[in-house]
Amino acid sequence: MKNKQLTIVIAAYNIAGALSRAVDSLGVCLNNDAVEILIINDGSTDGTQQIADQLSAKYTNLTNYHKSNGGLSSARNFGNQLATAAYITFMDGDDYLLPDAASSLMAALTRFKPDMLCFGYAKVAEDGTQLSTHVLHRAGHAIDALTNDELVDAILTRMMNQLRVTCQPKSFGMR
Repeated sequence: MKNKQLTIVIAAYNIAGALSRAVDSLGVCLNNDAVEILIINDGSTDGTQQIADQLSAKYTNLTNYHKSNGGLSSARNFGNQLATAAYITFMDGDDYLLPDAASSLMAALTRFKPDMLCFGYAKVAEDGTQLSTHVLHRAGHAIDALTNDELVDAILTRMMNQLRVTCQPKSFGMR
């Protein structure tokens, strides 16, 4: 059995200015023995490694790794191989969680022990303007523990709704 509850893999490439915000947004996950946080520095050249070193000195459950540049998937796969927890999630080095999101995530993992936990995200511009929201959920829950059947149903329902919007039959003036 895995000894940690959650591994958070943070893929980082030339995001020295955003990495501290990403890590600090993890709230209750920081210095939490049930959580391991892995920063995978994917060959950054801008000071990202120095920030990662500072963060690993600050937080007891954060470890950073430096690898040669291989792209986002390579960094995530590297982190996935290192993960030791029962659950894993991925962040980019310029992502961040809203206040209380980490505590909601940990509570849901503990309460439901799901096979998969789904939650949404928002795209935000550098000035803080929310550009779009992307959520796969039922009944307005920000975090939703689904059974396998419910997940498949939610995905298929969303796909069908998108198809109805993008594949409407066109009238060609035929009678």
